[in-house]
Amino acid sequence: MIELNDATEATIEARLLRAMLYVEWHLDGDLSLGALAREACISSFHFHRLFTMVVGMPVVEYVRSVRLEAAAHRLRSSTIPIAQIARAVGYASPDAFGRVFRARFSESPSAFRARWRAAPPPLQVAPALVFPRDNNHGVDLKALQPRTLTCIRHVGSYQTVWRAWRRLQSLVDRRAPELRGAERIGISHDDPEMVPAHRIRYDACLVVPNGFDRAQLGDAVQWRSAPAGEYATVIHHGPDHILGEAYRRLYVNWLPRSVRSPSDEPSIEVYRDVGATSEDELVTEIQLRLAPV
Repeated sequence: MIELNDATEATIEARLLRAMLYVEWHLDGDLSLGALAREACISSFHFHRLFTMVVGMPVVEYVRSVRLEAAAHRLRSSTIPIAQIARAVGYASPDAFGRVFRARFSESPSAFRARWRAAPPPLQVAPALVFPRDNNHGVDLKALQPRTLTCIRHVGSYQTVWRAWRRLQSLVDRRAPELRGAERIGISHDDPEMVPAHRIRYDACLVVPNGFDRAQLGDAVQWRSAPAGEYATVIHHGPDHILGEAYRRLYVNWLPRSVRSPSDEPSIEVYRDVGATSEDELVTEIQLRLAPV
């Protein structure tokens, strides 16, 4: 059993998070134990033990899960050929990909895609909370500039992401008060229908202006970008617990019927409800970057 004091535990968690983010950003690369240990600056022997203890699963199992969940997302949201998806998530052979995918989801990639395409229409919710529908299902296309994001990662149920926001707000209040009022963005990496609640990944982010001194926030945060490009966007009015209706309009009603494919990044949620005093006044804009035509 490895015993850690608070300071050591915080350092170890930061290094393990660096390795976890490396997995997300290099799905088709070298994600061996040695490569991830080097990224975390921890010896391979200790990295394996610490990763299993903190994350709750061995390194190999975590890498396989993230790759397959990314593949499932692309199967559901695009018409990209299965062989191409397999390569993009690190499988050189479609047959090998098919075997591990079937072991994880109990059906082949093609059957998974077909079942999702045959999914029922979006759930009906209170009309006052639904964005008006049109032939595009309320989806607009926007050309957006790149954005730099400072983030705190939350692992656990979406119902507890407020903890990450509280930590981020406390950090800003103490070290970078000029970021108060910065645009808030949430990045949800996992579908709760596919991933256990205790493993769901979510980034609470603030948009940082050009020239901001990153050293102000130290090692307590991660940095990522929302790239420039064309985004499919949809507005959701109302409580977060029915946000899935807007996602279904985007991913089920619009995307498969469009001529577009999503990029490899997860969609983002921009919270435009500054000053809201009730859940019914919440406004969330979902933005999905599209692959170039």
